[in-house]
Amino acid sequence: MKHKLIFLVAVFAVFSFTTSTSAFQATFTPRVSASEEYTSNVFLAEDNEKDDFITTVSAGFTAGLLGKNSGMEVSYDPSYQKFDDFDENDGWRHDARLRGWSDLTQRTRFDFSNAFLRAQEPLDEWEILALRDKEVEQEGDPTVRKGRRTYYRNRALARISNQFGKDDSIYARFFYSFLRNNDPQVQDNDRFSPTIGLNYWFGPKWGLQSNFTYTRGLFDRDKDYIGTGTDDFNNYAGMMRFTRRTKTRFAAFFQYNHVYRDFDGDVGNRNDYMVYAPSAGIQYMLEKELILRLGAVYYYQSIEDDDDNQGAAGTGQIDKTWKYRRGFIKLTGLTGLDQSNFGAQNIGLEQFATIQGGARYDFARTVFGDINGRYRYSDRIGDADEGDDDKTGQNVHRIRVGAGLTFVPLKWMRIRLGYSFNKLNSDEKGDEYDEHRGLLRVTLTPSKPYRYQD
Repeated sequence: MKHKLIFLVAVFAVFSFTTSTSAFQATFTPRVSASEEYTSNVFLAEDNEKDDFITTVSAGFTAGLLGKNSGMEVSYDPSYQKFDDFDENDGWRHDARLRGWSDLTQRTRFDFSNAFLRAQEPLDEWEILALRDKEVEQEGDPTVRKGRRTYYRNRALARISNQFGKDDSIYARFFYSFLRNNDPQVQDNDRFSPTIGLNYWFGPKWGLQSNFTYTRGLFDRDKDYIGTGTDDFNNYAGMMRFTRRTKTRFAAFFQYNHVYRDFDGDVGNRNDYMVYAPSAGIQYMLEKELILRLGAVYYYQSIEDDDDNQGAAGTGQIDKTWKYRRGFIKLTGLTGLDQSNFGAQNIGLEQFATIQGGARYDFARTVFGDINGRYRYSDRIGDADEGDDDKTGQNVHRIRVGAGLTFVPLKWMRIRLGYSFNKLNSDEKGDEYDEHRGLLRVTLTPSKPYRYQD
């Protein structure tokens, strides 16, 4: 609790200092909604599926404060869910988010964010991929969760950066997250992760991008937990990328990633390991701030007192939005190697590929439709993080597709009719499921926020 309090005090101190001597604008947008949802598989079971109707009532708001050199926005959306058949799952859902920024000097910027979620929903509604520092990163929980047990998740990020050249910058950031579960068979965890990074161009053609991240992972289990559990660890990860630009938008790069995982050795038989991962490829500048990158990586995982692993995989990223007169199309993708340890499961080192996208089309001024989809493939590389109780499976495919139609009869009213399909395929028996969902939601909110200016 102490470190979280220090983080919040620092955030508000910086923000208060930068806005106290200048004019500011405050905004406030309230909203209320009610929805009825049908699910064909309320517990995401492979067999003996149970359907149910879920009624949800929500009231929330978004408030913002904008100064000359800084800004902050907070949103909070509590909701209550009532199940028609399985009323033992009735309960509250809380989704609270905070983000802000401050230009400390002309070239130095401070950003911060915090996102808290209390939910029972096994499918993570937060997007898995996000664009940060011109790099697509995994942000949500890509692991498999089932049942309707309550869990609590929080992610806090603070970042300071300095732009000392046209394409040159240095930055430092700190990331903290925790996960708490009311399910005795799912472990709690805390992650502390500082990062430093440098982007530097030696001239118009040659550039260097590098970063180093230290992660401290802490895990805790209920007294009724079955199995060995996960050991606490220290993780050291470094990346260095050399880029050669041409006069066109194309460039070639060579990259090297190095990882060292050091387990405390207090729980079970966890083997320390080292990962060596050189890669190379090409990138294309789609826009000034956006890069499409494609390449291949060769990895070698050296595991202490165990068999080593090695192989090749594809790497790449894209985040692009195409805007049209009546709508837009957005596509985000990421593939490569990752260490996934802080979700509902402890995956460890894995190959993965994720693609998510959506599109919207305005049929009329008051009617628009949308479609969305997401696919993720995961393949565990080694068993250095795997215990006897692990039920992840070697290959996991997750699919989510959906579509909706929104009607705006009044400026302050929206009516949405939606459908979605979720599917999971896994090598591990018992992990697979199919689910169909139908949704009708009515939302009341002003078309423009209430404003106050000083």
